[in-house]
Amino acid sequence: MLRALRDPVIHGGGLSGTGFLKIPGVNESRLTLRPDQAQAVLRAAQCVGESAEAWGLQQRSRGEPQVELLLFTHRFSLTLIRTSDRIVRALADDLGAPPLDREASGQEMDRVWKYGLLSGLADELTDAGAPGWTPR
Repeated sequence: MLRALRDPVIHGGGLSGTGFLKIPGVNESRLTLRPDQAQAVLRAAQCVGESAEAWGLQQRSRGEPQVELLLFTHRFSLTLIRTSDRIVRALADDLGAPPLDREASGQEMDRVWKYGLLSGLADELTDAGAPGWTPR
């Protein structure tokens, strides 16, 4: 799905989708997907034991699948970070690397906190209970 989105986003072509205004609530943007893209989102959600709805995947009444971009981006980002962490830990274990005994500096943690706020991942970062983690 990400590959199919790359060209329209990078080269400025239009993406098919719908905007919704919830009353009360915030605006939502939903991107219309091809069936193979919807299957890819469904498989990604199933791989981590989550529902398609948690990843923003919805079936419209006309039968065309759509994805709510904020939900998709949030779930995709978390899954990508967690998967990357697992791969790095497994690789370090395979190579016999010693455990990392380093705590992030206050300045590094400030940067992580700012990223968490900007990306909407602050709750997940706080829940992770990283050593030395004190949200500012």
